Amino acid sequence: MFAREIGEDLGLDIEAGAPMTLETLTGKFIAYGHELTLDLLETQFYSTVYFPAERGLRRNLLGREGWLQLVRLAIIDYDEELYLSLYNDQI
Repeated sequence: MFAREIGEDLGLDIEAGAPMTLETLTGKFIAYGHELTLDLLETQFYSTVYFPAERGLRRNLLGREGWLQLVRLAIIDYDEELYLSLYNDQI
């Protein structure tokens, strides 16, 4: 889920995407899915990315499906370090 403004900056017609009603703790909203290519670590991921109908989303979210399951992520809070690699890369 990315802010509508990001989709518009990419030149997408937001409402032309596949509509979906999402529900959170604060209520429901409509978002539109678009098939996009995301680039990370010199690798391309094909994923459905959703943009809300309304402006002003305060956080952009990356989900597990189509992205997180393809990478290894380690956070070492004490050292303030973040490690990120492709899932199939040698450790």
